[in-house]
Amino acid sequence: MKNTLVVDSKKFSQSLATIMPAVATKSSLPVLSMVLLSTTGDERLELVGTDLQLSLRTFCECETRDTIQITLPAKRLYSWVAQQEGDIKIEFENFTAKMKCGRFKATLKGLDAEEFPVVPSIEGATEKFEVDAKKLEICIDQVINAASLDDSRPALSGIYWTNRLAAADGYQMGISVDVGTEGNWLIPAKSMRVIRKAFQGSEPIIVFGLSTQLGFLQNEIEIVTRLIEGNFPNYQAILDQLSNRVVVEMSKSGLEKTVRVVETMQESNILKFDIESGKMVVSSQAGDTDADGEIEVEYEGESFKKAVNIHYLRNALNAVGTDRLQMQTGADTTSPIHINNVPDDCFRYVVMPLNLTR
Repeated sequence: MKNTLVVDSKKFSQSLATIMPAVATKSSLPVLSMVLLSTTGDERLELVGTDLQLSLRTFCECETRDTIQITLPAKRLYSWVAQQEGDIKIEFENFTAKMKCGRFKATLKGLDAEEFPVVPSIEGATEKFEVDAKKLEICIDQVINAASLDDSRPALSGIYWTNRLAAADGYQMGISVDVGTEGNWLIPAKSMRVIRKAFQGSEPIIVFGLSTQLGFLQNEIEIVTRLIEGNFPNYQAILDQLSNRVVVEMSKSGLEKTVRVVETMQESNILKFDIESGKMVVSSQAGDTDADGEIEVEYEGESFKKAVNIHYLRNALNAVGTDRLQMQTGADTTSPIHINNVPDDCFRYVVMPLNLTR
């Protein structure tokens, strides 16, 4: 028996694009590369994707009187639907979808929906609260690039949520402004990237505590992510270590331009800072080639010299949200560099210097 539905191609494409980040790209389980499609009885099509760490659920308006539940290859389905205009008619029979839109037709072979993993639900959450969507977006942007890409160190591959967000990889650390809620969760950085992209607009995000998982809901987009087991480093202790402090204030755009120019002559991703007499000299060297540039600064304390990795410095500059920034550090060559907004709102980005022989 054939079941049919009609769906607007633009709305269907947008819904598929929303769930794609949760679809597994490399897995020994073929069903994880699928999207689960189910009709809900109220002329809505439910779409679900999961990679077992993260699940994402959303809905799309459709026209149907049938009960439909099937999995289809997510990437191929999305690629075809995204090219269409107007209504798409889909016929389902024997785990196969026959699609037609204008002069285009396609057939996709799927799997029985019973093979799709059971996806966690936000129902029965032990705690529930709201968070401002824009503030969470800002906080994620301030720390996300500091998270480690090395899954062998799980605690450093996540973002730690207390009253602030924090991420670190041993060479850099980001600590956000106050997110507006209290928590104690270590969330995979990948999940936070998906949350950052999926939730748009000013509607508040509802957060659900689910024991070993955390759920997020905004309008008709629902995300559930597993939590990481482990202890995140005590970032407050790192902040408190700053002694014999030197404070340097400068233009963010001025530093960005100086770095862009000077890094053209480097090969080792290393920049050097020399600060004295109201100016900072940024320099790089590659063999017998070198370059430097000056930027005016305001500073308190001793003159100092530092060397930093360009990528970590660029991550810090991307996280700064004001026209001017401060660098706070010790006068010795090994003290970490603390970067913050001006005026100071308690955001911090910490970059570990490189220990070079001058």
